[in-house]
Amino acid sequence: MRRIIAVALLVGLIAACSSNWAGPPTAQSTPANPTNFPPTPQSSPNIGQCPVFPLDNVWNTPIDNLPVHPRSSQYIASIGASESLHPDFGAGQWNGGAIGIPFVVVPANQPTVTVNFVDYPDESDPTTGAGQYPVPPNAPREHGSDHHVLVVREGECKLYELYNATKINDTTWNASNGAMFDLRSNALRPASWTSADAAGLPILPGLVRYEEVQAGEIRHAIRFTIQRSQKAYVWPARHFASSLTDLNLPPMGMRFRLKAAFDISGFSSEVQVILRAMQRYGIIVADNGSDWYISGAPHPNWDDSDLGSAFDQIRGEHFEAVDSSSLQLNADSAAVVASAAPQPNKLAEFGAVDQGQALRYAITVVGTGSSQTMNDQLPAGLTIVPNSAMINPSTLPAPTMSNNSVQWSGTIPNSQSAVISFRATVSTNERRVIVNTAQINSRSVQASIIANGYRVWSPLVRKIK
Repeated sequence: MRRIIAVALLVGLIAACSSNWAGPPTAQSTPANPTNFPPTPQSSPNIGQCPVFPLDNVWNTPIDNLPVHPRSSQYIASIGASESLHPDFGAGQWNGGAIGIPFVVVPANQPTVTVNFVDYPDESDPTTGAGQYPVPPNAPREHGSDHHVLVVREGECKLYELYNATKINDTTWNASNGAMFDLRSNALRPASWTSADAAGLPILPGLVRYEEVQAGEIRHAIRFTIQRSQKAYVWPARHFASSLTDLNLPPMGMRFRLKAAFDISGFSSEVQVILRAMQRYGIIVADNGSDWYISGAPHPNWDDSDLGSAFDQIRGEHFEAVDSSSLQLNADSAAVVASAAPQPNKLAEFGAVDQGQALRYAITVVGTGSSQTMNDQLPAGLTIVPNSAMINPSTLPAPTMSNNSVQWSGTIPNSQSAVISFRATVSTNERRVIVNTAQINSRSVQASIIANGYRVWSPLVRKIK
C-alpha cells in the first residue's frame, strides 16, 4: 500500500510540475545516442568530376510522399498493367551492339568538332545549323535506331547530347539535332523544344549506371519509354511526340513510382538498389519506344540473367502514376519548391544533457554556389569545447572558434551541402531549456535541449524508495 501511495504521489508531483513546465520549443533534435551523428552531407549524383544538376533539381528530388495522380490506373492500363519491366541495358550484346545508352566523360581541354544538325536545327544548340561539340574520335554511339551520343566535358561540366548521330570524320559529325545542358544549372530547354530525347529532357541523368548500383544508392529518377504517349507534356518535360489526344495516355514527363508495398527483399542486392530508386525517386516518361523499357548504360559487370529474371517479376500493376505538380517552382526551371528541397538546419546530439556533460551540435549549410557565412554564438549555459569544430566535407574552409562562438565562411557548390559540427558542455545547474541559434547569412536555424533534464526527479525517486 505504501508503494502504491508513493507511486501515486510521484505521478501527482510530476503532473503538477509538468503543468507549470512549458517544455522545449519546437526544434530539430536527434534521438539520444544517435548512431549517425553528425549527419552525412547531401550531394547530387556525379559523373566524373561533375555534379548532375543541383540538389534542388527535380531529377534529384524524392517523390515517394507525393499523391497518386487521378488518372494513375488509366495510365498504367494504357502502358500495360500485366506487362513486365525490361532492363534496356546490360553487359551483353544485342544484334551486334552493346545493350544500353553509352556515354563518355572527356577532359576540360577536349577539342570540339563540328556537328551539322540535319533534321531539327531550329530546336538545337545552337540554332545556326551546326555547333561545336567536344566529341572525341572514339565516342561510343548507341546501338540501334536512335544512335545517341552523350558527352560530359569536365571543367565546364556541360552535357552534350546528340540524336541520330553519324561520324563523318574525326572533325565532323552529322546529327538530327543536339542539346547542351549545364550540369550546375536548373535551366530547362525552351518550351516546346525537343532534345536528343522526345520529352526535351536530358538523357544521361536518367540512366541506371553500374557505378551507382555498386555504391549502393541511385539518387535520381530513372528514364523509361512507352509505345503510346499523349500529345502533351508535363513539367519538367518540354516537348511531346504524339498526335494522340486520349487523356488516358501518359504525357511526356509523367512520373511513376514503384509502390511502397512492393516487397523488394527477395531480389539481389544490385536489383534492390534499382528498385529502391524506383520507389523513392520514380521513373519518368522520356521517349516513345517499347513499353516499360528501363534505360541504363552498358557495363561489362552487369548480371544480365539477374536483371532479366528480376524485371520479369515486376509488372505495370506494381507502379502508380504520381502527381508531381506541387514540386514546380517555375515552369522554366527544374528547381523544386523550397519545401521539397534540402534546407539548412541545426541538430543537437541529445535532447537532455546534465551539467558538466558534453554534446555535439551539427549545422547543415546547403550550397548555393555563392559565398555564405555562418555564426553560432553559444547562449548562457553552454560552453564550447576548444578545438572541437570541424566541417564535412573537409575540402571546404575550416570553421573557426572565438569568444564562445563558431564562425565559418566559404562557397559550397549548389550540388552539395556541408555539415559544421562542434562540441559544447552544459555549464548551468538549472533545469531549463537552452535554445542555441545559428545564423546562416540572414537565416536562423536552432536546436534546443533541456539542461539537467535527466536528473530532476532522481532524488525524489530515491527518497520514496
